[in-house]
Amino acid sequence: MPETSGKEVADRLSKVRPSLRVLFMSGYTDEAIVHHGVLDSNVEFIQKPFTPAGLAKKVRGTLDSELLKLPALAGSRAGEDGQRVR
Repeated sequence: MPETSGKEVADRLSKVRPSLRVLFMSGYTDEAIVHHGVLDSNVEFIQKPFTPAGLAKKVRGTLDSELLKLPALAGSRAGEDGQRVR
C-alpha cells in the first residue's frame, strides 16, 4: 500500500467498527515489528511464510480471542451454530 500502512488502515477502520478483528502479516518477525513501533505487542500477527493450515489456525484463534473481548458478548458464549448462548 503505497499511500498508507496496514496499521493506519486498521486504526481508521477500528474507529468506525470497534469490534473489528485484525490479523497482521509480514515477512519480518513480530519482535522486529514491535521493536520498531509498527505494531503493539498485543496485536494478532502471523509471520510469512505460513502454511494454509497455519493461517487457518491463526485466523480461527484471532476470531475466537477477539470474540471473548467484545463487551456486547460478555457473559455469553457462542453455541455450535454460532448463535450466542447465555
